[in-house]
Amino acid sequence: MRLNLLKTLNENFRIKVFAAIGFFIFVIFISFTSLFIHHQIKSLTDNLIKDGKILSSVLAYNSRIGVFSENKELLEGPAEGILQQEGVVEVLIFNLDGELLNSKKRSRLKLLKKSIERDEQERLKIFKKMRESIPPFYLEGNGYIEFWAPVISSSGHLVEESLLFIKDPLQKNDRPIGFVSVTMDKQMLNKQFNDILIKSILMGILFLMIGSVVTYLVLKGITKPLNRLTESVKIFGMEGVVEKVPVETEDEIGELAKAFNNMAESLKRREEALRESETRYRTLFENMVEGFAYCRMLFEGSQPKDFEYLVVNEAFQTLTEFKDVVGKKISEVIPGIRESDPELFERFARVALTGQSERFEFYVTAMNMWFNLSVYSPMKEYFVVVFDDITERKRTEEELLKAKKLESVGILAGGIAHDFNNILTAISGNISLAKTYMESDNKIFDLLSA
Repeated sequence: MRLNLLKTLNENFRIKVFAAIGFFIFVIFISFTSLFIHHQIKSLTDNLIKDGKILSSVLAYNSRIGVFSENKELLEGPAEGILQQEGVVEVLIFNLDGELLNSKKRSRLKLLKKSIERDEQERLKIFKKMRESIPPFYLEGNGYIEFWAPVISSSGHLVEESLLFIKDPLQKNDRPIGFVSVTMDKQMLNKQFNDILIKSILMGILFLMIGSVVTYLVLKGITKPLNRLTESVKIFGMEGVVEKVPVETEDEIGELAKAFNNMAESLKRREEALRESETRYRTLFENMVEGFAYCRMLFEGSQPKDFEYLVVNEAFQTLTEFKDVVGKKISEVIPGIRESDPELFERFARVALTGQSERFEFYVTAMNMWFNLSVYSPMKEYFVVVFDDITERKRTEEELLKAKKLESVGILAGGIAHDFNNILTAISGNISLAKTYMESDNKIFDLLSA
């Protein structure tokens, strides 16, 4: 399932962006919520501590006479008044020697941990600190905060308003006469913390839901034209049909759609031009008078072994009378041609390897035909041969050569006969002249007359 989720995230742009933005919103929510909760907790804690310090200072101020006189009845009123304040669970009043003068507690105190019950030595340490001119301070425990303040006997005039802004209760002429402790329960504070946490979580969930809906709508508006572009590209890739997409905006997506439409129009024009060019050259190719063959030379090591027909035209089939040769080897079309015409193989191989074109006339023994061939190589180990059948021309040339030879023989024979006749004429004349000087009964005369 995890792999499917990762695959979906990897393939779907909308989900990927939605997840990224959702994660970003979630991180922002967590960060701001944490900061908000931390700020609220700090604010509530600071307010509680501030209230506790004020209450302990007020208790110390109101307990001066009772502590000074060690009259426990005079301490009942101030102690009870402080105990009635919200969150206060215990009020303690001590004299300067650490003797407990008054104690007020609520039932809630029993639920707090025993750590609030301090031993004598620990309290003596607290009293010692407050004797050393330390202002009211607090000790925080598990579920409570304990505030301590000295009860001061002032020689000067001290008004109640000064308690709210007191920094150092022990002035030059002041002296502590006792100590008070106000313990406040943190339950109310924890309840407020929980309320803030719940409200923050609910607000965060609402924020996430609204952010998710807005993000989805925005992404849908962004990805809709992108999906159209994708579909158009898929159609073009599968069917070769370029479809324009509507331009609905003027932003980057709109510019992309315009660019795609321009590309589609350009591709359409080029496709039409290519189709026309292909048709034109196909027509020229099919109507060539010369034969055309595109072949791949096959080697065994560095020696040409065979070659395979890849493309041929109609003229090839007409001139050679070979049918369906595409995909076949020459050894299959004309068995034994490599042995009967090795020079032809060597020339084809040389052109296929070197790329240097050659043009020559060649008599193919295996076919008993003469060809005028032009061979060139479009790439290594491939070659194209354009050829024409010149067998009739060669035969005509041979006949003409024979006729010329016979004519030469006739002329030579006529010259020889003419010269021979001239000799015979001279001989005949001499015989006739000799016979005029001889008698007819002469034996030589008979020989000359024979």
